[in-house]
Amino acid sequence: HGAATKWILEGDPMELCPDDEGLVQRYAAAVLYYATDGNGWRECFSNDGNCGEGESSYSGKKQWLSGSSECDWAGLQCNLIGEITTIELHDNNLGGAVPMEVGAFLVASTIELHENNIQGEMPASVCDNIVPLGELSVLSSDCGGEDPLIECPCCTRCY
Repeated sequence: HGAATKWILEGDPMELCPDDEGLVQRYAAAVLYYATDGNGWRECFSNDGNCGEGESSYSGKKQWLSGSSECDWAGLQCNLIGEITTIELHDNNLGGAVPMEVGAFLVASTIELHENNIQGEMPASVCDNIVPLGELSVLSSDCGGEDPLIECPCCTRCY
């Protein structure tokens, strides 16, 4: 995920230091963005100046890869100590595949990715690292029907 690495090193307005405890989470969020064709998202892609305004699903949120905390990015919610707990990016024209780095969001309780164009298999890091904690209440993707877009043995809901 070279694009995410390049962004963290050269383009991230936050300019985090290597020992910053939020670096891994921010990097994993950037990998999610690039791996799911973030620049082609319907709302709140990195240059979406209208993100969070009007009839947006992401009211009051910031576009991805902004200088704001990733907790303020559209579709992400965090707990009081800044750990991502929710990823809700359904119906936003995501493509590509879910990257294994999503498994870094160890306290996530909701991951909603359905009604997109994500294909492939849900990474083992998601099923192995997040699901066993017993806290994951919703992991939804387009894994239902006769011809699912994604294979997801640990999903709690398939569309």
